[in-house]
Amino acid sequence: MGTVPDWTGLQASLAASGIVVTARRPAATSLARFVSTPKGPVFLKTLPAVEGGLLEAECDGLAALAATGTVRTPAVLACGATQHDAWLARLDLCGLSGRTEGELGCALARLHGDLWAGNAAAFGNVPVIFDPAVYFGNRETDVAMTRLLAGL
Repeated sequence: MGTVPDWTGLQASLAASGIVVTARRPAATSLARFVSTPKGPVFLKTLPAVEGGLLEAECDGLAALAATGTVRTPAVLACGATQHDAWLARLDLCGLSGRTEGELGCALARLHGDLWAGNAAAFGNVPVIFDPAVYFGNRETDVAMTRLLAGL
């Protein structure tokens, strides 16, 4: 078990979830890939299987943030695991820009939890956030953390 995913096992597990990989290219880290599918581009994040709970929490967090209806989040297609790797497949948001001038829903009591410039972008003029560590807290906390961590 290491940081390099077992692509044979991953492709079989993805196919069982209806995601057929036709090509892949690196993303920002060795644990993430952009993959092409017949249905369009998909962002695939992998971790060693023993850390799969982190991806399950991210999946739950994205669903909780999306349920607020206040900010766009990428749709999670599926989350699963093989003997060696855990994975999370979500829609690739082609056309993201690095920043948005719009608000990120700072009045929420359900917080992103890891909001910084690397976990926020824009789809056109619509703010998009991802890679959450969702929890409930003071509604200004996410905004304060972005300032502490070099802002958005």
